[in-house]
Amino acid sequence: MDHLNEMLTISVQAESESEEQQEDKGVKMWSRERSMAYVARSLRMPRNADLSKISAKLENGVLSVLVAKKVKEQPESTRVDIL
Repeated sequence: MDHLNEMLTISVQAESESEEQQEDKGVKMWSRERSMAYVARSLRMPRNADLSKISAKLENGVLSVLVAKKVKEQPESTRVDIL
């Protein structure tokens, strides 16, 4: 996961390789397969998202991403005495 400005990008790259050896009528054959997949998704985050507090969890093939909200600062009130 990566974030830039107000965009959160989640990317995944998967690679697999298989090798097989067979013998048929005295002839040996080898085969090898390789595959690669890449997926990326970008999401615009709301203005009240605190991008410094992002966490993610991968469980049973499900990716959960938690983004905290920014804490709203209460404006300071000033008391003015009327004379």
